[in-house]
Amino acid sequence: MYNPCIFEQLPIFNQQFGQSQNPFTIKPQQQQVIVGSAANAKKVRFTTDATKEGLLLTLKKPLSNTKAYKLELQKRILDIKNKYAQVPKYSLVSDVWGNQYYVDVTANIQEKMVEELNSIDMSNISRRLSKESFGDYELELNHDGSVLNITSKKDSIDKNLQFGGILQDFYVKTCTVEDESVAVLKIAIVLDRSSIVTSTTDLASEDCLDNLINWAQESASKEKAVQQKRYDQLVGCSAMNDCKKIQKKKDQEERSKKEQLEKTRRVEIKKQKKLEQLKLRRERELAVQKEREAYETKLVEEQRRKVKEMVRQQVLAERQKAEQLAAAKQNEIAAVAAAAAKEEARKHRIAVIEQQRLESAAKELAQRQKAAELAKQRAIEESERLKREQVILEQQQYQKQLVEEERQRKAAQLLAASQATPVISHTDNESDVDDDDYDMDIDSESENGSTTLRKHSSPLLEEVNDEEVDRYNDSVSQRKSSNNGFEAIIEDV
Repeated sequence: MYNPCIFEQLPIFNQQFGQSQNPFTIKPQQQQVIVGSAANAKKVRFTTDATKEGLLLTLKKPLSNTKAYKLELQKRILDIKNKYAQVPKYSLVSDVWGNQYYVDVTANIQEKMVEELNSIDMSNISRRLSKESFGDYELELNHDGSVLNITSKKDSIDKNLQFGGILQDFYVKTCTVEDESVAVLKIAIVLDRSSIVTSTTDLASEDCLDNLINWAQESASKEKAVQQKRYDQLVGCSAMNDCKKIQKKKDQEERSKKEQLEKTRRVEIKKQKKLEQLKLRRERELAVQKEREAYETKLVEEQRRKVKEMVRQQVLAERQKAEQLAAAKQNEIAAVAAAAAKEEARKHRIAVIEQQRLESAAKELAQRQKAAELAKQRAIEESERLKREQVILEQQQYQKQLVEEERQRKAAQLLAASQATPVISHTDNESDVDDDDYDMDIDSESENGSTTLRKHSSPLLEEVNDEEVDRYNDSVSQRKSSNNGFEAIIEDV
């Protein structure tokens, strides 16, 4: 009945085959019965307000979750915070006096986050929650436009609304949330002012009532005229009757004129009243609209104030947390620096001790090397001294041997000469000659012998006194040991 898209189709076969009925017909769709609890239907409130276009139908129902608005707002805030969430970064700066400070480099990001939090669209949240609340509502206009059907399975609603006229169109005007817990759906209804009103309801406007009164008066006058005409046709009219009829007609015309004037006067009065009422209604609507706008503005301001307070508290908490983290980080850096300084001092002490130990070891090693060199030098000098003493001793023994051999040789020569020469008396001249010859022979023999000795042995050396030898040995022992010591000794010898 209420689906304008279902129409009865023409028969496929004609009646020429003698069939009294169509061979088959399409079964029309039937509207399903909505079953639900009546408690949900009682929660929905319907109100109407007159507008320029027609009527404004308002549906109000509480949200299924009274904290949905706050949760959605908190979700938006968390999304924005997660968008700008990051580990705070600090840079170490120094002033002209050498003081160091940690400067937060993420301040601009915090300002952007606060700006975006302040620009949250509350109306968008309200619109989405209201759409979710009225999501299963179906609005359907019947085929002649006189009944608006509203159904909802979730809220168990199936209502047929009549507004005392034909509905040209309807559309959803606004979806919002009031008091953070009531969903509001406003539907604008466009009425046809020229349509005839056949029935009235409590939701009919004053225009519909005026049209109904005018229509009733016109129908009564028309019906009365038709009845009088039928009566005249049945009874007949005589001259008197004609006069009476003319008189009655004149009276009727005068009466109708008076009635028309009265009707016009009443219409003018009604129009004036209607204009006054419309003016008052407009003023009331404007006042209500202003109050509503003021209330909505107050709600928005209150919500923004709450959001700002929440954001301020969160920013303050984050700032305190960042300061605590910075202080902890600074303490940690100071502790690490102290530990590093302590470790550096310990390493320095160890290095100093190690250097002192190495220096003492180097000194000890140098002393040992020096002592070893001195001992080695002393050993070399001692060995050279012993060698020199041995050479001197050998030279002395060799000199003594040569002297002894020379003495023995001379003694042997003298002995041989004494044994081989007879004793002959001679004169001085002869003796001189003989002596000369003997001397010459001895010289020659000595020369020959000396020549022989030079060939087989070193030249004869004179004996050296013991004092001279001791003095020489003392002077040699006091000299430094060198490679030329032995040569100097040989040269001296």
